[in-house]
Amino acid sequence: VTSGTVGRPVTFLVETAQAGPGNLEVTVNDGRVPTSAQAQGLHTYAISFTPRDAQNHTVELRFNSQDVPGSPFTCKVR
Repeated sequence: VTSGTVGRPVTFLVETAQAGPGNLEVTVNDGRVPTSAQAQGLHTYAISFTPRDAQNHTVELRFNSQDVPGSPFTCKVR
């Protein structure tokens, strides 16, 4: 996850081919910041959110109800 700017969408890719079939869950700041997901191919998704505050945002990823290794991630927003 890269850094971001207030009012501008932050977008990152998630690739799930090695995980097999299942459900990807993404939350930002405990669900307080809306997210959207767009399929980019069979196993790749573009996840976007638009920060409203200049603070670090916590991005949590879960696949089939299990934390993705390294999650949560921090996005620095200015």
